[in-house]
Amino acid sequence: MHIYANPAEANGGAAKVDCSAKNTSADSARQNRNQAAIIRAELVGSDTCTAEGHTARGAAPILSLCRKLIEAGVDPDRPLHAYRSDMLALIVYTLGAGARLTVAEGDRKPPHFRQWKAWHSVEGPPTVDFNASDHAGGWIGSLRVSP
Repeated sequence: MHIYANPAEANGGAAKVDCSAKNTSADSARQNRNQAAIIRAELVGSDTCTAEGHTARGAAPILSLCRKLIEAGVDPDRPLHAYRSDMLALIVYTLGAGARLTVAEGDRKPPHFRQWKAWHSVEGPPTVDFNASDHAGGWIGSLRVSP
């Protein structure tokens, strides 16, 4: 995985994340085919990203938005360009690649990408959408959910 940490290194100030193990001719053909189908996402603040009528909030909102768009039926091979105002901030080559990632922090390590795994409990999936902005808060087992 190649990560250009310095946004000035590539694409006019945009940070690029290449999630592919290798670039094949099929990948290049798919990328060329999808150029007209680029999804434009807007970053708002540090924890919100919106595109095509969907909003994701959290520590990695662009990656969460990729998962939401796929759940809504958007083609996972489509690319996403995230903008802050008129400045291109991040390119995700495919929604599918972005949906498989999250940002891990802690253990005295700097933030880094890792494979995303859906949260679930022994009893089943959570009963509260932690990304929803309108939930009233409450308790799930011994976990307190703030509004």
